[in-house]
Amino acid sequence: MKKGWRLCLIGDSGTRRTQLLTVLGTEAIVLGLRVRYTSANLVKQLVEAADEILLMTITRYETAWTRGE
Repeated sequence: MKKGWRLCLIGDSGTRRTQLLTVLGTEAIVLGLRVRYTSANLVKQLVEAADEILLMTITRYETAWTRGE
């Protein structure tokens, strides 16, 4: 944690992600480290944006391939 690595837990509902992150964050604060929590909505938006970029890239290459470029 001292290297400033980001931690993101993704999983199904009820798998105790929030509890685990709360415990880890609390321990980091006790050690004198800074902690920041980000909402899952932001992570969802980032994943959707990455999916959109991938889809646009695939579409671009598919269009070029069908045209014989």
